[in-house]
Amino acid sequence: MRLIAIGDIHGCLRELKELMGVIKPTPSDRLIFIGDYIDRGPDSVEVVKYVFTELGDLNAVKLMGNHEALFQYYFEDWKKDFGETTLLSMEKNGFKQSFDFLRDCFKRTRLSHVEQGFLFVHGGIRSEGLEQTPDEEILQLRNVHEYKGKVPIIVGHTPVPHAVKYENAVNVDSGCFKTGILSGYDPLNDILYTNRGITQIQQSKTALPEP
Repeated sequence: MRLIAIGDIHGCLRELKELMGVIKPTPSDRLIFIGDYIDRGPDSVEVVKYVFTELGDLNAVKLMGNHEALFQYYFEDWKKDFGETTLLSMEKNGFKQSFDFLRDCFKRTRLSHVEQGFLFVHGGIRSEGLEQTPDEEILQLRNVHEYKGKVPIIVGHTPVPHAVKYENAVNVDSGCFKTGILSGYDPLNDILYTNRGITQIQQSKTALPEP
């Protein structure tokens, strides 16, 4: 069995398909999408279609990212601050149909997932634990490099040049929309998959997110 957390996709359909070609998921695998499917890259609607419909019967968990939450609950603010590339993708695919489709998909996401002793969330949690972390912080925290909790966490949200492992946390957001690298990390086997191949994750206790 593999347990693979997929980092922030941000509308990068080509890189997502490349990554799936490297992973070659099987029915015994669990894929956990860490959220932020939309915005920044050119193919937001197409990415959501691929993850939520075209992957079919794959054993996948879809987490909510802060961009999906903004789209779902604060649409006007989202449209002003982040929506440019996604709005273009929606127009290309039919605006009303795309709007309804995205909202329906995002309703089916969750804030967290626990499996095999690992906690998966989009942004982070307080070191005191998940129950002590408000929902908004689960989506927005950027504290992975200083997390001191007992439960190992795997997160995205904070783009770094490459996926990185800290003392008891992993950040799989390799900033695909800027770097062209989309990452998937399997903590059970300590293997890092990217759309460019299979490698080992870099470990650091001090590496900081990009400003």
